[in-house]
Amino acid sequence: MRRARIVPTFAAVPKELFQAWSAGDMPQIDSVPNDKPPAQEDTIEGRYAYVLFTTASQNKALYAVYEDMKYLSELYKHCEPFRSFTENQGVGTKDITALNEALKETAPFTDTTLRFLSVLADNKRLSYIKPISEKFERLYQLQNREEKITIISASELSAEQQNKVLKALEANPTNAGK
Repeated sequence: MRRARIVPTFAAVPKELFQAWSAGDMPQIDSVPNDKPPAQEDTIEGRYAYVLFTTASQNKALYAVYEDMKYLSELYKHCEPFRSFTENQGVGTKDITALNEALKETAPFTDTTLRFLSVLADNKRLSYIKPISEKFERLYQLQNREEKITIISASELSAEQQNKVLKALEANPTNAGK
């Protein structure tokens, strides 16, 4: 007796999860010389992020794919049907096509990202979308020389104190371009 396969369908992706955001003063990079990322990691998610970075650079779409990956990461975190869908190893071509159509209706996803999702589904690696998106984001940030810092204080900093910290960081010559 054959078991019925239950696959969530995507009539719509929650649009409220897609919000415009700004990368601040970070330069928007569309491609890099030789189309190679700044680092390589020998894990499944690291190899896929590497290939996605290379492909996005070849297509002059690095920043657009970076935005797509940030959105997919948030979607995975906040949307249970999406998370369940990606963890289902039985996702087929029709299912991923329906997802891609729902994503296109939600936001301006790049063809590079949509093709990448299809490749992940074909290779039964869609369950890796969250760590792949995180690795890709990190590669983009490394390429941009973006650094994240955490300031720990016993009490909340006043606006004046926050400005002093910001000015100190900007005044440091080793932070140039970060």
